[in-house]
Amino acid sequence: MSTATPTIKHTPEEAWLAGERVTIFFIDHEVLDDDGNVVYEDDPTDSADAARDEDREIRQVPKVERVEYTMPKKPNAGMALKYLKSTRTMGVEAAMGWLFELAIGGAAYEELSNETDFDIDDLATLMQTVVTRALGGLEPPK
Repeated sequence: MSTATPTIKHTPEEAWLAGERVTIFFIDHEVLDDDGNVVYEDDPTDSADAARDEDREIRQVPKVERVEYTMPKKPNAGMALKYLKSTRTMGVEAAMGWLFELAIGGAAYEELSNETDFDIDDLATLMQTVVTRALGGLEPPK
């Protein structure tokens, strides 16, 4: 550990949020046509087998649009301090929710909250991943 007095370069929170990002989760949406019907496409896993067997039909599967959701890649000591203060004033669960929404962004948070096929264990894992990454591995208070 260094004994020199640190000099901290001021960087606003917005710069951290706008910096390099890392994928946290995906949401797959079925593609719909103008009438609201599911669009189908050839199953890519069947294509190679069907090419070898001309009589075999390629199975159709719903076409999916995958949307990627990210958070800042770099841990943030300032966020760690805000998070720790939030745990004292709001409680651990509320602080995790606050940091989770801040890190992934309001639009991503809203999209995720609209998902009905989403397991509570997956949410807990995502939230813990975001908190751990944002805080650089600092253990949250119990």
